[in-house]
Amino acid sequence: MMVLLFSPSGAKQRRYKLLLGIVVLLGVVMVAKNARANGEEFKALFEYGERGSYFGNTREDISIPKSSVGQASTNSGFDSYHRESGVVQLFFPRGAPESVRTKFPLVYLCTPIHGFTFRRWTEIMQPSLINFLTSHGYAVVVPSSIGERGSSNEVLGAIMPNLDSQANGVSLEEVAKRYLNFTVASFTYLTNEFFGSESKKKNDNNNNYVPGESALDTVRRNYRTRVYTLYSRVDVENAALIGFSVGGAIAAYSGSILKSRNQMNLRMSFLLAPTIGERPGAARKVGLELWNLYSSALHNNPNVIVTGSADGMGGLSSSRAFYFEAEKLEALLVEIRFATHCHFPVVMSECNLLNIQEDIGGVRAFDLALANAAFRYYLRGDQKAGELISLQRGVDSFKSPTSVWDVDVLTFRNDTRGFIKLFNNNRGPTFERSSKVKFREMNDR
Repeated sequence: MMVLLFSPSGAKQRRYKLLLGIVVLLGVVMVAKNARANGEEFKALFEYGERGSYFGNTREDISIPKSSVGQASTNSGFDSYHRESGVVQLFFPRGAPESVRTKFPLVYLCTPIHGFTFRRWTEIMQPSLINFLTSHGYAVVVPSSIGERGSSNEVLGAIMPNLDSQANGVSLEEVAKRYLNFTVASFTYLTNEFFGSESKKKNDNNNNYVPGESALDTVRRNYRTRVYTLYSRVDVENAALIGFSVGGAIAAYSGSILKSRNQMNLRMSFLLAPTIGERPGAARKVGLELWNLYSSALHNNPNVIVTGSADGMGGLSSSRAFYFEAEKLEALLVEIRFATHCHFPVVMSECNLLNIQEDIGGVRAFDLALANAAFRYYLRGDQKAGELISLQRGVDSFKSPTSVWDVDVLTFRNDTRGFIKLFNNNRGPTFERSSKVKFREMNDR
């Protein structure tokens, strides 16, 4: 009788134990799975170099209106009260569904000024850098012309090597200063006025259906609606500057100026082989003038800097100068072993004449992957990317799986983690020498 009374209870207890064991086992499996997933969330640098999910981009020209304030003062560098007219190009990710109101962080690209016009430099940089950034959901803006179109003093770039002026006679000094002024002024106008609420107002006020409108008017209205809808999706609260060569120096100075004017939506500047100006003559003169004006303010804007250890066009020494002079700056400096100034397929940028594409393959892979990682951290708050940028994952996370190019030196600094420097094994020439002395010597010449 007792057996009959307690047998069911014993069976029930065994079932409970069995179920409890299954639950515990499932819990262990889930914990292990989550641990593996969390470990896999971290990406090495070159995993950020894969193309994004957006296909192609839409390009639109945007006119920058002249401000109502008087003309910029002569030979004084940046003038914060003047904005001259000009044109920028917007490259917007294509394939962004209207049903998902994703915002796309703004990246303002500063091209070089030598050899080609702004528009031609944009065409050179679009297949790799611009298309890559838009594929990852960034809206890219590039200056196209500065000043009144067709005027005798329009700034278009295209200063040929060893010359000190554009073909239309505008001097190198004036080009550099007006370029800096326009970058700051147009960035401010685009983020504070043009995008966002302003574009929404334009869309609401100017694109309503008009009874009896022609088919052509309908097409135009639909186009304006589409364009202003694109404008409203630019994330102006999370913006960055990126620049190559002279454009890198312009991006660095512009970032410091914008931050000094409390333009807090600017999160960082990404500098590709920035050059301050070392060639004797006008380039050195204006380069040192701008350096002396703005180098003391470089500490207020985070920078990520990439250069080659064999860059003979000023990119190596200038990158070190930007990093070392701004001692309070949060910054990462990456030196790529044996790389030159050839970040894009341009013969005059120390590219290999016999195989220009192979010469830039590894360097370009570094540029794209690091730019994406930096923007994911600073513009989108990706903490795993931040661990990579701040060197918490070490030098091995920067190794290339395929390229013959490799990182020579990594160095990072910020207020909380201090100064960190990582060397690759069998590295080349020493990295220790600061460029402070070099620029002081240049000042004395």
